[in-house]
Amino acid sequence: MTHYPELSTSCMVEEGPHVRAVGWLNPLFPFDTGDVSPELISKLREHCTNPFQPMRLRGYHDCEFKLDESTECKATGLKNIWIPGANGCLYVAPEMIVHYIEVHSYRPPEEFVQAALAAPGQKSPQYWQMMAPFGYSEPVVYGLALSAYESLSERDRQLRAQASRRTPEWEKANPVEAAIYRGMEQAEKGNFAEAAKELELAVISRTNDQSLLLVFANSCQKCGRFQDAINVCSDLVARNQEYPGTVTRGKDALLIRALAFQGLHDYTKAKADFAVVVDRDESCVAAYVGLSECSAAQGLAAEAEAYLEQARRLGLTSGQ
Repeated sequence: MTHYPELSTSCMVEEGPHVRAVGWLNPLFPFDTGDVSPELISKLREHCTNPFQPMRLRGYHDCEFKLDESTECKATGLKNIWIPGANGCLYVAPEMIVHYIEVHSYRPPEEFVQAALAAPGQKSPQYWQMMAPFGYSEPVVYGLALSAYESLSERDRQLRAQASRRTPEWEKANPVEAAIYRGMEQAEKGNFAEAAKELELAVISRTNDQSLLLVFANSCQKCGRFQDAINVCSDLVARNQEYPGTVTRGKDALLIRALAFQGLHDYTKAKADFAVVVDRDESCVAAYVGLSECSAAQGLAAEAEAYLEQARRLGLTSGQ
């Protein structure tokens, strides 16, 4: 797992002066140990059961510690948790924090302990109230608040999804939501030109929906609407710098913008954005590939090969 110092203001899924990273451990760096109350462990398990995750990572978190000198630890995790504190801080931790406490005697910082014990349940009305200052509000799924949607049976969810997408009356009454559903479906199918066309209406009225804006920007980049992608991503990057609590995917926006600059053959600007992405996430294969391609286009063969070799070390295969 990538290491982040305790209570640092950034980690791989969130950043900003309000952020406090906790529990991102690595064997190369010492950490505090000590007794932890059963109440904290129980509370953290509750937070990890079905957490709100505004950003998800594709890979797993593997424990890199040993149980003893000859025995590797096989524990792994996938989720991360966002815990709002009454002190105005947003604590972000991997779900592996429970394992680190129970197996490796890790003791989190006291301010995180107090925040975790006092925090309301994930996705509860009180949780969304505390998350609002950080720019997060309860998502809406098929016209329902997320909490209400999750209380439906799977069959009810399917019926509501079908009704939402296919009823002409509903689409007429909810043009923005209908456009979002159609656009997302097209994006999932790889029809990026159609996705961008459908989502264009929605982004005009949903300017604070970062996930929607990123899907729209990515669709524009994929279908050759490079300048539109650059404009949207530049706005996201600017807001991330000026209002850290409202947009937390600065890295994603930079990556999409870099690819759009590359599409316009503006390799200098593309490399500048790719370099920032690598600085924020040194494991981003796509950024190293982009740097390699841009360097090659500039005639910098040795530099291009060095970037490509780094991408290979991170897992790039010949078929990718």
